[in-house]
Amino acid sequence: MTFEEATNRSLVGGVTFVLNFGSCVAGVLGTYFMSRRYAKTFLTFIFFAFADPLMRLLGRADQVDAFHALRMKGNRDVPDAVADMISGLNLLFWAFVAQMLSLLVSLFGRS
Repeated sequence: MTFEEATNRSLVGGVTFVLNFGSCVAGVLGTYFMSRRYAKTFLTFIFFAFADPLMRLLGRADQVDAFHALRMKGNRDVPDAVADMISGLNLLFWAFVAQMLSLLVSLFGRS
């Protein structure tokens, strides 16, 4: 392997890592912004993000649905945060764009 090939692989790997990491951050923040009406803190959001699918896998989907319905009834007086929803959707869009760019860099960066 020549120096140029090694440098190209290193650059492609670095760019791919940055794009993947940015995509992960944008995706997590985007979904958090979209759920801020129901999960007031980031730690609550993370807890529900793990607990919901786990409970469904354990066969407790009815309890999960009832819990979410009860929480929504309690939050009817909380207004929708349109700015949070738009920010979350924009971040999710850029997460997908970063993933697409990462795939393109890894595809065309091969020597």
